[in-house]
Amino acid sequence: MLAKVSVRTAAGTKDHSFPADQPVVVGRSADCDLVVDEVSVSRRHCSLIVRGDVLVVNDLQSAHGLVHERQRVSRCELPLGGSVRIGAAQLRFAALGERRALPAALAEEGDATAGSRSAEAPAALPAGAPAVGPEPAARQAGPATPPAGPGDDLLGQTLGGYRVMSLLGTGGAAVVYRAEQIQLAREVALKVLRIPPDGEEQKALPAFLREARAAAALADPRLVQVFDFGSDRGLHFLSMELVRGGSLQERLRRDGRVPWQELLPILRDVVAALGVAHAAGLVHRDVKPANILLCGQGRAKLADLGLVRDIGGEADRAGTAAFMAPEQIRSQKLDGRTDLYALGCTAYAALAGRPPFAGSTKEILKGHRDQEPPPLPAEAVVPPELERLVRTELMAKDPALRPRDCAAVLLALERIERFGFQGPRRPGASRIGRGGQRSSALGPVLFLLLVVAVGVTAVVLLRGQ
Repeated sequence: MLAKVSVRTAAGTKDHSFPADQPVVVGRSADCDLVVDEVSVSRRHCSLIVRGDVLVVNDLQSAHGLVHERQRVSRCELPLGGSVRIGAAQLRFAALGERRALPAALAEEGDATAGSRSAEAPAALPAGAPAVGPEPAARQAGPATPPAGPGDDLLGQTLGGYRVMSLLGTGGAAVVYRAEQIQLAREVALKVLRIPPDGEEQKALPAFLREARAAAALADPRLVQVFDFGSDRGLHFLSMELVRGGSLQERLRRDGRVPWQELLPILRDVVAALGVAHAAGLVHRDVKPANILLCGQGRAKLADLGLVRDIGGEADRAGTAAFMAPEQIRSQKLDGRTDLYALGCTAYAALAGRPPFAGSTKEILKGHRDQEPPPLPAEAVVPPELERLVRTELMAKDPALRPRDCAAVLLALERIERFGFQGPRRPGASRIGRGGQRSSALGPVLFLLLVVAVGVTAVVLLRGQ
């Protein structure tokens, strides 16, 4: 089933459709599932999910909350035709009908990449954490709308030698659980592919297999390791390393901007992981905060190889809109520099607290193609060399103007970490500050005094003779 809501703002009324059986995050931020461009709407304002014939709306601790029947509430249930105010905007439950090939909320125009919500959830959400909607996405790895599949009904059961313990997250094509591998007595993240509706092809299975094979071929501690692939009772699953620190996306939503000193070691780990993939001839194609998992002590791992492709192959417009390189949007040939562009967008989002381009999917993709990223906000105190690396070099529209490879990026990050705001000093250069100015002027003065002294001495000697 598809649910339709209409959102009325000062700019007009717009209809949005979304699958009725999964939660949708509504807000002003570009990483929400349904973006409402209204200043009174919080970055993550509320969530929507259909229960039966009722639309359940939950406030996400927004500034202006929900106003239903003239009362501010934290939760409300809307029948068909019912409405609620979110800030100065009005949201109305407009219709409930059969699924179409593509939800209008996720593909707004022909040149926007077509697809569904993220095919998978991060494998490291803390146990009991709420499901978090991904960035405005255009992933073709999975079906356009999430099929039926596992959910709470697997909790406590055994699947292929794994005891399912708790739900970690849900996505368009898969559900992720915390599970125990019984024979080895270790906890893992178990990703279970959803079952498509009767008669439909399992379109997400090739991407599922591709992720397993790519992860098996790339053994590196900075990449989330896949342990096993199997099926049981008609359900396909992956077991993988359980990372307990959550994703960078969750860190941004919880705490806001990341200080540059804290971000640098995270970026180093991600760049090193990308270097391993590129050396194996693979492009990740979906580098973003949701796929960077935090391990504590400043370390990070890169996850989700479901969209990986061979270097030199042409793009199929799959990826996440907020972090897609121009050549990826245009379905041109890809190489490692495509991932470096996404890394620049990710670093920008971490430093600024938001992706470089916002708005509808159409506006975001146009920004990547035609616009320069805006300067980082003034409150984000960042060394100029780091901002130049992120905005000018990594996010260059032309791949030829980006760093040539991951090794070059690692050298740049090392330089920034070493010198910070000071920049490297030339050999013999004086210290910065007034004392340094005095010391730099002292040399010429001493030289003049020496010349005068030599001259006086010569005159005295000549007169003596």
